[in-house]
Amino acid sequence: MDGHDGRGFRPIGSLTPQTVSSPSRTGSTPMTSGRNSSAFGGGTAVSKPTGRQPSATVSSSASAALAARIAGDSPEEIDRAIQAGLPPSLERCLFEKRRTWFDDYGYQSDFDGYVFTGEAPAGDIAHALSLVQAAMQPVPAAALRQHLNYLRAATGGRMAGDQTDSALVAAVLAEELRTWPHDVVRAAIYGWARREKWFPSLSELREELHRHGRRRAALLDALRNPRRPPAAQPPRPPEQTRAETDLVSISAES
Repeated sequence: MDGHDGRGFRPIGSLTPQTVSSPSRTGSTPMTSGRNSSAFGGGTAVSKPTGRQPSATVSSSASAALAARIAGDSPEEIDRAIQAGLPPSLERCLFEKRRTWFDDYGYQSDFDGYVFTGEAPAGDIAHALSLVQAAMQPVPAAALRQHLNYLRAATGGRMAGDQTDSALVAAVLAEELRTWPHDVVRAAIYGWARREKWFPSLSELREELHRHGRRRAALLDALRNPRRPPAAQPPRPPEQTRAETDLVSISAES
């Protein structure tokens, strides 16, 4: 059955794609999620917008702490730390886009980027940008070689043949990998090696990298390019069943 595609907006509280069983109202809703008392420590507290701008020292310290975690934490942990460290003023002007559709399992939705309206103090925007940029630092060359060697040892296929061909393949993949953050590269390579038998192609590796790094890249793009969100759309009608859809198609052709 062809899905009924659509797009919606929701608070950025959850950084993992969700599948839900019933349609939700499309439109845009300000972020109102709770936050950790520290982006890099324990404890929970709900922050309310104060309008105060983080000092340059606080922003630099938070960015440095986040950058130090890149080599050891998962992309999901880093993304959650970024979200927890965003200034409260961004709750009113940063929205998560959701792509929605119907299929055989009902109503589905998936992450489709962010929209940032720019209606926040300049210091808060600069702080948010510094956090995301700190988590976008490319993987170091030594770590990249180590990860590629692991991938070569853990999988079979195109890297097991001629040394010249293997070196060329490694160079092509390294050129792609060095543009991604360390945590994203590590998750993509080790995740692939755990699941797959054969060495990945460039397109397969790009898909893995995008899956782990898409939220951070989308957040950075949104913060750099603020825009107004589209007007809210009315709720969609209930899903048609497969039988109803087939009947509609048949009657339309007769």
